[in-house]
Amino acid sequence: ATHGYYGTGYSEGSPSLGKFAIGSPGTKISMPYGPLINTGDITHVCTDGTYVYWAFFDSNAGNNSAVFGTKVSDDTEVQFAAGSVFNGVSVRDYPYAISITNAANSNPSGIAVGSSYLFVARGGIDQLKVHDKATGALLQTLTMDSVRGIATDQSNNLWAITGSPGAVSKYPIISGGTLGAATLTLSGLIQPLSVNVNQAG
Repeated sequence: ATHGYYGTGYSEGSPSLGKFAIGSPGTKISMPYGPLINTGDITHVCTDGTYVYWAFFDSNAGNNSAVFGTKVSDDTEVQFAAGSVFNGVSVRDYPYAISITNAANSNPSGIAVGSSYLFVARGGIDQLKVHDKATGALLQTLTMDSVRGIATDQSNNLWAITGSPGAVSKYPIISGGTLGAATLTLSGLIQPLSVNVNQAG
């Protein structure tokens, strides 16, 4: 990887996303969005090295959220085959958005991408959506208690924080995007917020 990507959440009337060179993390590199373009409140981001996936919500229509993608190669937006138009109230429209959700307490609480699938967590409604990461097609909608802070590893597992005060569990990813029973659970934690796995597993 040559670049890191980040979202800034709320950003008054301006883009809430950016990137930086791995070798120079203190220098912001602007994405191709003008200074007055409101991208929405981007709260979670992940990349597979080909696409970058950005999860956001509309601060003036707080129940409305979605995911859009950009290409690592040139930062242009991904035209997902299964994407559809996200019509924003205070944010720009996205013509190829995926995982569009409009429901109370449904803002994204985590996002992760693996070898084949994109996972979008919405812990406020106990929901984990599984998409084809190339087309954006919705494959599964799984129920997981207060799911948040998700990550994948190179052994085809999904790690997720669930429940309250919260436990971290490892789930094998099965063909079609479903999850097997947890093979490892770290309990006794106090309000865990995020999880990640290094390349060594």
